[in-house]
Amino acid sequence: QLAEEAEVMQRRLVAADKLITGLSSEKERWAVELEELKAMRVRLLGDCLLGAAFLSYTCAFNFEFRQRMVHNDWLQDLKLKTVPVSEPFSLQSLLTSDVEIAQWGSEG
Repeated sequence: QLAEEAEVMQRRLVAADKLITGLSSEKERWAVELEELKAMRVRLLGDCLLGAAFLSYTCAFNFEFRQRMVHNDWLQDLKLKTVPVSEPFSLQSLLTSDVEIAQWGSEG
């Protein structure tokens, strides 16, 4: 019976070692992702400002005028005032996700 318990404990130790080794590689990935999230948080102010302005003020205009208004006027003004904004700025990536766009495509 003692030998069986020792064998069970040995298997548990091996499994725990594999888990710890696997998580150590995840730690590196999480550290990189954390830095990306910190950078995104800084740019969030400008991105949300542009997104809110777009949703509030540009509905009545055609696509070309909206593009000019967002990218040539507002975006350049924010850069001039040193408000952090994502480069390149994309309303689509701010307001949707790849999963949502794929779902729209599958729904037709």
